[in-house]
Amino acid sequence: MRNLLLSAIFLLGGGCKFVVNAIDVNGGDDGGAVGNDLSSAPPVDLAVADAPMPGPEGGALDLAQAPRDLAQAPPDMAQAPPDLAPVFVPSHIASSDLTLGSGDLTVATSIVTDSGSLSIDGAGPPAGTMFFVENNLAVLAVGSFTIASGSTVRVTGALPLVIVASRTIDISGTLDASAHGTAPGPNGGAPGAGASPGSPGQHNGAGGGLSDSGGSGAGFGTTGGKSGSAMGCGPGTGTAASINGAAAAGDNVLTTLAGGSGGGAGSPGNCNTGTFPNAVGGAGGGAVQLSAVQSVSVSGAINTGGGGGQGGCKDTGQVDSGSGGGGGSGGAILIESPTLTVTGTLAANGGGGGGGAYLTAGGAGGNGAASAAAAAQGAGGNNGGGMEVTGDRGGAGSSTGNGGNSANDNACGNSGGGGGGAGRIYLRSRGNATTAGSTISPGAHAVTNL
Repeated sequence: MRNLLLSAIFLLGGGCKFVVNAIDVNGGDDGGAVGNDLSSAPPVDLAVADAPMPGPEGGALDLAQAPRDLAQAPPDMAQAPPDLAPVFVPSHIASSDLTLGSGDLTVATSIVTDSGSLSIDGAGPPAGTMFFVENNLAVLAVGSFTIASGSTVRVTGALPLVIVASRTIDISGTLDASAHGTAPGPNGGAPGAGASPGSPGQHNGAGGGLSDSGGSGAGFGTTGGKSGSAMGCGPGTGTAASINGAAAAGDNVLTTLAGGSGGGAGSPGNCNTGTFPNAVGGAGGGAVQLSAVQSVSVSGAINTGGGGGQGGCKDTGQVDSGSGGGGGSGGAILIESPTLTVTGTLAANGGGGGGGAYLTAGGAGGNGAASAAAAAQGAGGNNGGGMEVTGDRGGAGSSTGNGGNSANDNACGNSGGGGGGAGRIYLRSRGNATTAGSTISPGAHAVTNL
């Protein structure tokens, strides 16, 4: 018979002593395996159970105190974290450029983007701003940029202009980066030059012909306009063929930030270029990019229109005058910011073609204007009876992407130049774009996933 004896005495009060007698775990009557016999083990003195447990630095550890409540609510992780939306990646420049500038800059008259003579209102950049060349772009880094209402800032130079603000850009006045006749906007092509320039007109010399076709319009966002042909009359009977306008160039997202191209020159006929210079095409409009961390507002105007072609020259002997030059194409406008508001005008229209000459010189085509209207065609020279035909007008880009208009064919005399094609406008925002009430010509390519 197995004997299990457990004797324990529990006494209340301090200083009590507990003794546990030996336990026979063998289950035998008088003998079992010695290895399991704990009868020889000394009694376990549990008196120490009353002793306090040591605490820090030898003090008593009070186990009666309430333990730390681990069930208590953790910090509120559901609350909105700080705005960690990344600053957008700007086009054509380094992301770090977005925060380079800190100063507020208001420009009143001019910006020059020539790499050796960068200037703002005729001087260097003021404190808190930087003006430098990066990736063949003239980059103006500021905290905020302003053109006040009533001010017109003319931009010229070889490089495209990029204005980058760590805060805001406000164009309440006019940022004029357009071509003025044969003078290009920033990075615009000179007459007959650029990525897609117009081609020169032809002279009809068959049988002593005196007729000349005009230069064609330059292309960019759309094709340039075709020049007018000129049928021979008088001593000659041949025809000077019309010249097709230049092809469109680039893409809607302005992968390359560049200005427009120059229109083709008119045929000079027998002009004495020293006294009555040959008609050259209009220059290309400029290229401008605005990038701001917070917002861009345009309540004024940004214009990168192409230049108008010159009118045909008048022969000193008033016998063999020349034809008109083609219009330059509009340039580029790129605006990017989380919040974009345009209530004013964005324009990159082509320039008008110049008119052909006869007994008087042809008129110059109009420059691409800060409006939705097509640039005016140059008036034709005449002999008092309107015998010469005008050069047709330049293309004012639209949502349909119309190209530069063609000049009329001339039945007897010298024709005008074709109109310049429209440029390109690209808008990038973060779903916060307002363009209601604005004039945008040509129609912009816009995205809202900046």
